[in-house]
Amino acid sequence: MPSGQTGRYLTIALSRRLGRTLTPDDLGLPAPAGWENDSIGLSIGDDPLDALMPIWRGDLDRRGFLSGAAYSVAAAVLPLEHVTDIASRAAKARTGARVGHADVAAVRDMVAMFAVMDERHGGQHGRSALVQYLMSDVAALCRGRFSSEDDHRHMLSAAAVGVHQAGWRAYDGGEQGLAQRYYLQSFALARESGITGHDAFVMRTMSQQGMKLHRPEHCLALAASAVDKVHGRVETQTEALFAVTHAHALAKAGHRHRARCT
Repeated sequence: MPSGQTGRYLTIALSRRLGRTLTPDDLGLPAPAGWENDSIGLSIGDDPLDALMPIWRGDLDRRGFLSGAAYSVAAAVLPLEHVTDIASRAAKARTGARVGHADVAAVRDMVAMFAVMDERHGGQHGRSALVQYLMSDVAALCRGRFSSEDDHRHMLSAAAVGVHQAGWRAYDGGEQGLAQRYYLQSFALARESGITGHDAFVMRTMSQQGMKLHRPEHCLALAASAVDKVHGRVETQTEALFAVTHAHALAKAGHRHRARCT
């Protein structure tokens, strides 16, 4: 039997090669300590906030299983497979204090402030503060009692933006597996909100991440789907950003002529 973490590395390597998630048991190997944590955040469930809680806690505690988590090729295609199911899922009943448009505006302002901090000082400055804010305040607001369904949708959208930013900060810190988990759950929140554009923006980000990590398996599909989602629904300048990523993915896939014409 392989010793130490060798079984985990074998399982990850074969999962990447086959393009689907394997477990040590599939290989006839005993599960290494903490193996159950490797799948945290790599699936899209009924409630993205439930999936985010252990990610946030692990990020704040700087736990090794998240800071060193491997990028999952199998999980990179999840948005394409789950779009229909997530879109048709009924909104979950949330309890708590009544939440209105002023609370949504406050969350958007706070997330924007963290974005400015990132641009000026780098992704690691204020990173723990952002994660703590998302876990303590934004999660509670998302589960509050809303003045209107429109306020609820916009709160989920604001939360999706904040979670995406947490993913970018993890990416900036070289923690690709953790960043991917944040992106997946940001996508789930964006889809649940139903607000035009952000789910496509996250798919574009995931495509870019895969290309930068030289894991192009699903990048073209993600980029193409993102372009289709925003075509004719956003301003031309914004749509151009999606077209550039699509062209990059086409070039990576060997479709150079199509890339030049995009």
